[in-house]
Amino acid sequence: MTTYKVAIVLPFATNQYTDGTGAVPEKSTMALQYYAGMQLAFAAVSEMPNYPNFVVDVVDSQVTDAEFQQVINTNARLKQAQVILGPLRNSHITTLANHVKTTKQIVVSPESPSSELTEKNPYFLQTNPPLRAHCALRARTSIAMHFGVFKLTREAIGEPTERLAAQRGD
Repeated sequence: MTTYKVAIVLPFATNQYTDGTGAVPEKSTMALQYYAGMQLAFAAVSEMPNYPNFVVDVVDSQVTDAEFQQVINTNARLKQAQVILGPLRNSHITTLANHVKTTKQIVVSPESPSSELTEKNPYFLQTNPPLRAHCALRARTSIAMHFGVFKLTREAIGEPTERLAAQRGD
């Protein structure tokens, strides 16, 4: 069985948990929600026969660009990862995408950075491709597998169809 080293890089902002109340910093909420979804996905995959084994490390990207650059430069678990899931902030995506051009690690991003970034980087994949790429297909009908079943992302449940209709000029 193949084993892959995966690093989940999200802005948990653990350095901001200092007030003793146990309150989650607002900037961490999306990271926690996204991480919870990843845990579900990894659990489902682990139960499938003949699927690869994943060794998963969770890395806090922190919030500021300077903090994130320090994480990239010093975090051993991140350096050992074959696949990196995240980050969420656009500036962090750009920084990491440029970094992996030299390290040749694969980055899978949940966000949609500029198309220039994705077109010029064979190590960068995005899970939410830009709407214009979808429209370039000129398909008469598009059906998202889980659309409208439950709220999984931070967008309103009907927003994807509204954006698609606006892009097509409906």
